Amino acid sequence: MAVTSRPPSNDPQNTALVEASLNRYLVPALGSRSIHHVIDTDIANITKKIVAGGHPQAANTAFWCMRAFFNWCRKPPQRLIRGFPARDWKIRIRPRSSSASEW
Repeated sequence: MAVTSRPPSNDPQNTALVEASLNRYLVPALGSRSIHHVIDTDIANITKKIVAGGHPQAANTAFWCMRAFFNWCRKPPQRLIRGFPARDWKIRIRPRSSSASEW
């Protein structure tokens, strides 16, 4: 059995993680706005807010979940959007260290 860095997309735990992350971060930030009006700055602001709250790993997870959601939206049969607003980004947020000298 091969070890993968991500669970399969049809894994119920993975689906629950994506849904919970989107409901916690993306939905409140966007309110009633259409996904067609989401731009890369929106994604950046959501991610920065999570990091500012002291949760860098949650920011990485939320970014991954948002990317998964927007990629799903652009695939057939949905084809709701052209692509992820921040599709060219690669995000790596350092976890907070216990000592400032470790940075």
